[in-house]
Amino acid sequence: MNYLVVDYFTKLSSGDLDGICKLYESFSEESFEKIKTGQNLAEWYQGIDIYTKKAKEPHAYVAFVSYHMKLRGADLLLPGLETMYVREEKDGTFHLVDKPYEPEVEREIRALAKERAVRELLCQVENQYAYASRDKEALQSALAWQQGSDE
Repeated sequence: MNYLVVDYFTKLSSGDLDGICKLYESFSEESFEKIKTGQNLAEWYQGIDIYTKKAKEPHAYVAFVSYHMKLRGADLLLPGLETMYVREEKDGTFHLVDKPYEPEVEREIRALAKERAVRELLCQVENQYAYASRDKEALQSALAWQQGSDE
């Protein structure tokens, strides 16, 4: 499962959108557009840490993924946190589940997010973001570059 998550971020930073689609069970056009936007924002990812919890559904997991991303057009690393729902197939392969999740999955993720280890991870990422974004000029420059590249 860790390979799947790291592969996702590798494909995201390299612009391999077709490869990303293959990591999912199914993939919506809305998700494709969101990933295209994210792919344009980040140049690369590093420090990918994956905290997994077994889901209630058999052969399924919730992954809380923290990372640092290098923004395109700026000398700035920003931390991030992604929640992923992963299913294991009968052949042992893993696939990501597309968002929006089913209501019971959303409830389960919210419940897991209240656990101490997950709260600590979230707090750590929020603190890292506050520290990294203290250079407002670099952050604004990166976001302005991103807006200019979208036009």
